[in-house]
Amino acid sequence: MTAMSLDVASVEGFRLRQGLSWHDPDIDCTLVISQPSTDRGLWTEYAAGAQRNYLKHGVERCAPVPTPSCSSR
Repeated sequence: MTAMSLDVASVEGFRLRQGLSWHDPDIDCTLVISQPSTDRGLWTEYAAGAQRNYLKHGVERCAPVPTPSCSSR
């Protein structure tokens, strides 16, 4: 398999017009490629789940993702 890499300078300008998803029967999962500006609902769901898990383990101060209250970017 060949994958193209993006240089660091071009990543900031990369925008998806829409999210992409497909079901992979080999792993029985749906894979998703998206970004916050393309799919705000998915990002909000991800950030809330991450925050719940950090809270569950008592390490919420270490959460690398914005909490819903500060995810207005």
